Amino acid sequence: TPNNILFTLPPLIHPSPVELLGDLLREKPQEADGIDSVVVVDNVPQVGPERLEKLKNVIHKIFSKFGKITNEFYPTVDGPEGLTKGYIFLEYGAPTQALEAVKNADGYKLDKQHTFRVNVFTDFDK
Repeated sequence: TPNNILFTLPPLIHPSPVELLGDLLREKPQEADGIDSVVVVDNVPQVGPERLEKLKNVIHKIFSKFGKITNEFYPTVDGPEGLTKGYIFLEYGAPTQALEAVKNADGYKLDKQHTFRVNVFTDFDK
């Protein structure tokens, strides 16, 4: 009878997780991803809060030549002066940019007292 028509559906094919997540798995971050893009700059002038903005501008002008800086951290000494510690961390958008910064800015002479030492953060593990 027309009311009792049965449809035969093809068997369901379940994609594997690799098929579903193929792109993500191919671009799966390695354990060191992220910190591969971080450089440590040593021999940065130690300044108080009143000069920090100027220092950041100078650093940005020098280091943004090598790529987009996505994060920066200026550690400070505990105490009333709040001086920076003389080293900073800069994170780039990609590890290749961090390597460019190391290659081009390590040994950069800011002034008579300050010659930058620049390393990729992961080098400190070695």
